[in-house]
Amino acid sequence: VSSTSVPALQSSWRFWPLVHCVSFNDAMPKNFKLLFIDLAEVVWVCVLSRVANKDGETQGQGGSH
Repeated sequence: VSSTSVPALQSSWRFWPLVHCVSFNDAMPKNFKLLFIDLAEVVWVCVLSRVANKDGETQGQGGSH
């Protein structure tokens, strides 16, 4: 867990400010703000999964099928 905490935090600092700049912008209609945030959360979960399983990719390769 500790080996993935720093990369996850760095990814968070890159991802969420951009998402919030878009969502708090007055150009985005209010009807779509919740949908946009929900889609961003799905993308964020994928990013976290990728960061958390980065070590597992190298260990899992080369196995027998």
